[in-house]
Order: sequence, then C-alpha cells, then structure tokens
Amino acid sequence: EKMLGAGLKTVYNMFRMSGMDPGKEFKVGIEESDRIGATLVLGDRSQELTIKALRDALSLPDILRMITGGGSMQWDGVDPRLVERFKRVDWNDPESAVELLKTREAVRALTGQMRREFPKVASAMLDQRDDLMTDNLLNKCKGRTVAVVGMAHMDGIESKWRDAMGGDGGVTLIS
Repeated sequence: EKMLGAGLKTVYNMFRMSGMDPGKEFKVGIEESDRIGATLVLGDRSQELTIKALRDALSLPDILRMITGGGSMQWDGVDPRLVERFKRVDWNDPESAVELLKTREAVRALTGQMRREFPKVASAMLDQRDDLMTDNLLNKCKGRTVAVVGMAHMDGIESKWRDAMGGDGGVTLIS
C-alpha cells in the first residue's frame, strides 16, 4: 500500500511541476458550495481505501505487465482522428498528455483499455467508486446538486443514475 501511495504522490508531483494543479476542481467546488450555502458531500471513498482496493486487485503478473507496458492498445471503435492524436502525443510531457485526456472520448478509450488489460484494477479504480459515488449522490444529496467527479467516472455514474432513476433521471448531465 505504501508503494502505491508513493506512486500516486509522484504522479501528482509531476503534474504540479508542469504547472498543473491536481484537485483544483475540488477546491473550486468547496469554495462554490460555501459561497452559495450548499451542503458539501464528499461522495468518493478515501484514498486509503482506494489504495487498499487497488492493492487487493493487483497480482504480480499485473504489476509485471504494467512495468513492461502491458499489451498493445486496442483501437477498435475509436475515432481514427483520436487514434492519431494518441500516437502523436509526447507522453513524457505531462501537460501535453493531460491536454489530450480532456475529452470523454479519450478517457473512454483509456478506461476501455484498462478494462481489457486489467479488469480487477478497473473494478477497484472505477466501478466500485462509481457505485459508491452514485449511491451517495442518490441518498445524501437533496434538491439541486453539483457533483465534481473525475472524467473517468462520468459514464459509470450517469449509467448507474439512469438505472436507479429511470430515463434521463431528471438531471442535466454536462460533460
């Protein structure tokens, strides 16, 4: 667990060094909820529990595949223009990589790859948390609600919301 935590800290520090502010969207959400007097619901599970779930999901073969680059990216069903952008991006430049990942289509391609290559990791990092966040939105939020979630969670939360509420769930979903 300590290694996984250290790895996450390293990723966030790389983002900070390139001038990005990871978590800024959550800071803004807190400020806005204070400004308008809205109830703040922290709907995700703690980082410690997520790291524990990730540790439990990872096997030694998974870790070795991750270290060696995993399998090859599957591009079936992905817009060819997006495929070209993925192939041209400089993955050593965090700002360039993050810029590419600011679309739901790009995030879907990566989460789809994660689901194919590392299904248990996808369950720990995405599905379990989507379930929890949707449940918290449905049960802890009353009236008008603004939810700030990572883009990789939007499809799962929206789908689970529609399943629970029927139809469009009576909400406006913004990507």
